[in-house]
Formats: sequence, structure tokens, C-alpha cells
Amino acid sequence: APPPASRAFTQKERKLLSASTALARWTIKEALLKALGTGLAGDPSLLEIDRLGLRRGRILHAGHRLSWRLLTCPGHWLSIAEDRENPPSPTVRWLPVQAGCAARFF
Repeated sequence: APPPASRAFTQKERKLLSASTALARWTIKEALLKALGTGLAGDPSLLEIDRLGLRRGRILHAGHRLSWRLLTCPGHWLSIAEDRENPPSPTVRWLPVQAGCAARFF
């Protein structure tokens, strides 16, 4: 997949971007926007992801306490987010498929 447009990131994030971190940051932002209910109609540059070295984080945005978790799948990134501060950690079971990865959340 092509890297996301630089306008999707804050000025601070743009200084830290590489091809691999841009995709990971983008999937987190996409999950957070969906958790907010705005989806891709929301402005991703308003969300700053500063804890990328970790696989989970929290962000306060417009009065919402959002939590996110980043999962890896060979060749892909998967992010989940919820509009609450301490979401339960789902159990993720990777299912074999012929054309990539599939995850099932419990």
C-alpha cells in the first residue's frame, strides 16, 4: 500500500516518519477516527500518536478517552481502538487463510 499523505500527520509526527512507521501510525489514526464515530470524514492530523514504540496507548481527544492497540500481521498492520480509557484486551487468534491474514477477536 502507498504511504498515507503527510497531511494526515501532525508536524511533530512528520519529523519522526519513515515508510514503515507511517503505515503503523495511519492504522492507529484510522481506528481512533472510527472509534470516535467520524470515520475517515474526521481529520487524522488532529490525533497525535506519540507512543508508537509501544503496542498500545491512550489519547484524550475532544473529551473522549480513547485507547488503541496495534497488532502485527505479516506484511500488514492491524489496529483496534475503543472510546474508553481501559478497554478489555481481546484475545486475538490468527486464522490461516490462503491470501494473507485473518483475525478473530474473542
